[in-house]
Amino acid sequence: MPIINAEFLTKNCILHCMSQSQKTFLEVELKKGRVSNNVVGQIQRYLGHVKDDLAEENQCVKGVILGANDDLRIKRVLSITSNIKFFKY
Repeated sequence: MPIINAEFLTKNCILHCMSQSQKTFLEVELKKGRVSNNVVGQIQRYLGHVKDDLAEENQCVKGVILGANDDLRIKRVLSITSNIKFFKY
């Protein structure tokens, strides 16, 4: 998937890195150090904006959070969210 923009300014927020294919928009949220469960709400707001204002009806919207460490709280939040994944760097 090609990167559309490394920092995408919208009317509501700044998306850190967004990629698009014919079927998917992918928002990548880069975090320094430990990732808190607050970042899930942050990326959900971004994904909601992309879904409502940028994506076509047949495109899915997904998110990836990249961070050095996670904890039990973010694991629990993400366990019920199917379109956002966490990866350690």
